[in-house]
Amino acid sequence: MMNEKNERIFQQAVALRIKRLCAERQMTVSALAEAAGVSSSTIYGIFNQAQKNVRVITILKLCNGFGISPIEFFNTGIMDALEREVEG
Repeated sequence: MMNEKNERIFQQAVALRIKRLCAERQMTVSALAEAAGVSSSTIYGIFNQAQKNVRVITILKLCNGFGISPIEFFNTGIMDALEREVEG
């Protein structure tokens, strides 16, 4: 089970990944929300860490909205760094 620090690091990594994917695709939060079938407030909640414990189903929906697989979402340097941080 992850401790509070590791949960915060994970949430930050997920938020950063979403922001980068939006930037790469020149996609607004509203466009992502519509494509993913989630509310804009859910995405902003992830960005602001107001939404604790990002649900797997939310990440899967966002992946669908981006048109990528969950493997593509997590297979990045951001997540590699997260793994090292959690292990350390």
